[in-house]
Amino acid sequence: MPTTTTYGISYPTGTQAPNVPLAMQATADSVEAALVTIQSSTSSNVALGGLYNQYTSAGSYGVPRYTKAFNKTITTTGMIGTTGTTITMTGGQQYLIATLPVGVRPAYDIILQPKTATAMGGVPTLYIRANGDVHYENSTTFTSLAKGSFWISLDNISWTAL
Repeated sequence: MPTTTTYGISYPTGTQAPNVPLAMQATADSVEAALVTIQSSTSSNVALGGLYNQYTSAGSYGVPRYTKAFNKTITTTGMIGTTGTTITMTGGQQYLIATLPVGVRPAYDIILQPKTATAMGGVPTLYIRANGDVHYENSTTFTSLAKGSFWISLDNISWTAL
């Protein structure tokens, strides 16, 4: 039997002998196989920059990860911390904290306000760029902030991949 171009769903042609139950079974099997393929999702760790890693102080928090669903919806989870014992950030300056691979990047830049540690103060801004760069900016400066007082949550962030 021939199949459709996009999902490979089989269908009978007018030249085949009319065995309706067999044709229906073949079509149902190919539809089921196509649905399994498009409903699957992939998941991977976020590639963090040199100063950043999974937040691990005072408990166990998830590794920064993304999941790509069958409909190209990307959802992130986990918490970003720092590799150093302290961290300093200048207010109003963007810091590259991660890079997303092709196939996960948004079609256009996205600006979000993630949850962050209270000690970081100010207004947090997360920029997810169409080129895959993920930048963090805080509205106020903090100096020598202890490792346990620095975290950025990636929970419940989502967008549609290009």
